[in-house]
Amino acid sequence: MGCDIHICIEAWSERETFRTLFKGDRRLLLPRGWSCVNEWKDEEDESRYPLTWCHRNYNLFAILADVRNGIGFAGIDTGEGFIPISAPKGLPDDVTAEVKQWSDGWGVDGHSHSFLTLAEIFEFDWTRTTKCRGMVSGPQYEQWSWWGKQNGNAPSQWCGSVSGPNITIVEEDEMINRLAALPSKRTDREAHDQALGQLVDTYAKVSWETTYHRAAAGFWSELVPELLRYGAPEHVRIVFLFDN
Repeated sequence: MGCDIHICIEAWSERETFRTLFKGDRRLLLPRGWSCVNEWKDEEDESRYPLTWCHRNYNLFAILADVRNGIGFAGIDTGEGFIPISAPKGLPDDVTAEVKQWSDGWGVDGHSHSFLTLAEIFEFDWTRTTKCRGMVSGPQYEQWSWWGKQNGNAPSQWCGSVSGPNITIVEEDEMINRLAALPSKRTDREAHDQALGQLVDTYAKVSWETTYHRAAAGFWSELVPELLRYGAPEHVRIVFLFDN
């Protein structure tokens, strides 16, 4: 079963002020103190969802709150894991009523509630490295070895484990040898691609070293720049929970 993160953004204001809502162009008058700055989507069943960044990235979940840390579905080993910024802390004592109501609405389906200020996120050492593990098919390995492996990037597609009647699992060295034996892509692309297609059910066990900030992917390029819009790092926080 998959796991997802759900995030609300709260900002502190020393005085009554106008703010532009997250991902929107509407301005909202915020009182002094903590305020939720998300826009919300109301569903037909009257449940409300914050319109914010919400990508499934187990590496990031591990970093933010020690969730799915080095472990995939059914306990599959996905690597050495990450030192988290913090274990789940629950909701802030001064959480806004809007976010508290949203959190309560998850009931038993929500877990590992926590919060982090942007200052805490910045203070954390994102240059640390860790080793990840997984399995990639022949075509996926070829693409990864050409474009991402040497830069510490994860394969574009990989899994923790794979099984089936036609599946073959090999060591990485064996995958390298099988790819090297294919017809040259430069001289006969059609023959190369046809032979490569025969490796779609052959998977290599691989590992790669990566920095925390690379493992977090779009968190730094998409969400953090948005958070900077709402004030000083110590006055902006994400309040989040996970579901399975």
